[in-house]
Amino acid sequence: MYNKDSYPKYKFAYGVNDPHTGDHKSQAEERDGDAVKGYYTVADPDGTLRTVHYTADDHNGFNAVVERQGIPVHPVPVVEKVVVEPVVYEKAPAKYEFKYGVEDPHTGDKKQQSEVRVGDVVKGEYSLAEPDGTIRVVKYTADPHNGFNAVVSRIGHAAHPQIVQKAVVASHGLGLGLDGYGYGH
Repeated sequence: MYNKDSYPKYKFAYGVNDPHTGDHKSQAEERDGDAVKGYYTVADPDGTLRTVHYTADDHNGFNAVVERQGIPVHPVPVVEKVVVEPVVYEKAPAKYEFKYGVEDPHTGDKKQQSEVRVGDVVKGEYSLAEPDGTIRVVKYTADPHNGFNAVVSRIGHAAHPQIVQKAVVASHGLGLGLDGYGYGH
């Protein structure tokens, strides 16, 4: 149980010296009534030892004096010159083949593509569903002698939706005019 009228007085000290982690510190403090005095030390990363002596009382407030012991050491980064030889690849003719397709009845997305390359010759084809209901088909070839050539064709008949227009008829009814009687009757 805490007694607010008891006289405050205590004294403690501890220290840590762990060579494995490099954690080195200590602290001691004592209190007698409203006067506190103590110190703590800590090993800083630069190799110095920082010691702080402090006091606190009602008349002077909190005061601290910081001391450093040792010579600060700042490591210099080591830069190694690394020589990387360029990688030389044997020139081999390019060769690949791929094919994919999409048919999504929910969105109406329908398309496919296939392509083959052997050396400098490319042959391929793709198709896609157009908004008018036709299928566009593109067959293409490319090589160093003929360049790029494509033949485009359409499959199916285009369906163009009819535009429906509604005639809006104004009703002739009674409304309130300036004198309380309707116009347009």
